[in-house]
Amino acid sequence: MSSSFILRWKSIRFPWRRRVLVGLDQHGNQYYETTKPDPEKGYCRRKVEPRSEDVLSYNTSKIPVQWHSWLRYTRVDPPTIQEIMLAERKMAQTVQRAQYLDQQWQQRKIQIQQETQKLLGNEIDASQNTPKAPKTDSKATTKKPVIISPEPAGQGDTFEPGSWVPSSRR
Repeated sequence: MSSSFILRWKSIRFPWRRRVLVGLDQHGNQYYETTKPDPEKGYCRRKVEPRSEDVLSYNTSKIPVQWHSWLRYTRVDPPTIQEIMLAERKMAQTVQRAQYLDQQWQQRKIQIQQETQKLLGNEIDASQNTPKAPKTDSKATTKKPVIISPEPAGQGDTFEPGSWVPSSRR
C-alpha cells in the first residue's frame, strides 16, 4: 500500500517538482519526464531509472520497445502496461509459431531425404544391383585457365570479383 502511495505521489505534477513519474514497466524500471522544457531544446527531457542498483552494467535491451519510442519522442503518450503485455504475448506467440514451423521443416527435410534415398535405391535395383557410374565430361575435368580481369565475371557460385590493379602516377 505504501509503495502505491509513493508512486502516486511521484506522479503528481507540483509546480516545484523538477521531474514527474510517468510510468513503470514490468521489469520495475521507472520513467520520468521533466516538468519544465529545456530552453535550448524546447522540449521536456525524458529519462529512465533502472531498477537494478548496478546502473553501469544495466542492459538497455530490457527496456520495452514501447518505452524506447516514448523516450525518443516518436510517441506522445507513454505506453500502458496492458499494451506492453499484449506486445509480449504477440512476440511469444510468434516465437512459438516459428518453432512449430522449424519442426515442420525438419520433418519435411527428413521426408525428402527418405524419398530421394528410395528413388536412388530403385535406380540401383533397376540396373541389376549395379550402381550407375557417373558420366564424366571431358570439358568438366579440364580446368579453365584463371584470367585476372579488372571487371567482375560469372554469376552465383562462379562469381569472381574484379581485381584491382593500381595505376601508375605518371
